[in-house]
Parts: sequence; C-alpha cells; structure tokens
Amino acid sequence: MLSEELQIYKDTDIFVKTLSDVIQYGISKSWRQIAGVDMFRSAIDLYKYIRLANSEPQNRIEHLEKYINILDTIKVYLRLSVETKNISLTKSAELILLLDGIGKQATGWKNSSANNDNTTGSDGAKASTGE
Repeated sequence: MLSEELQIYKDTDIFVKTLSDVIQYGISKSWRQIAGVDMFRSAIDLYKYIRLANSEPQNRIEHLEKYINILDTIKVYLRLSVETKNISLTKSAELILLLDGIGKQATGWKNSSANNDNTTGSDGAKASTGE
C-alpha cells in the first residue's frame, strides 16, 4: 500500500493544511516568524516519517517514535501559542484534536509493529510458545 493511501497519511494531510491556514491567517506576523515557521517545518517532517515507516518495516518503530516526538513538539508550540495569546483557544483545540487522532493512529501502528516483532523470529516465523 502506498503511504498516501494510509489513513494516518490522509489525517496528517488534513492537520498540515489546517495548521498552514492557522499560521497564515490566525496568528500575528511576529509569532508566525518565531514559532509558526518551526511548527510548519515540523509538520512537514511528519510526511517523511510516515513514508519511512511504511517503506522500511525493519525500522518502523524508530520512525513512528520520531513521528510521535514531532507531534509532541507541535503540541508544545500550540500550548505556548495559546498562553501567549497568539492563537485562539478554538483554533488550538481544533489542531489538538487532529493531533490526538493521528497520535493514536501512530501509537497503535507502533504497538502493533512491536507486538509483531515480539512474536516472530528474524525469518518471519512465529516464535514457539513452548506448549
């Protein structure tokens, strides 16, 4: 399956486009330069880690952990944006809901991959349960 067909990719795309609109139209010019650019660059990196997680199953967990770390960084930016009154609580809440949804998908994918790694050998065969 192509990365672009994954639900997490589609939801990330919605988040990035929404974030772009908020950065462009919903925050002050000075805050856009201080935090907006970094938030957007971080958000763009999310695409990279989805593609890598999808195309490199042997490194999937590592890529998904990086993806989740970026989500956490963006949440910090959003919290600071609200606290400094540079973004409305409504816009921040909208973005946080999107982040929570894609974060749950990434965590589920990571946990599923970890469980698969724990139950298969390096040759892909199921590990013996000893029964």
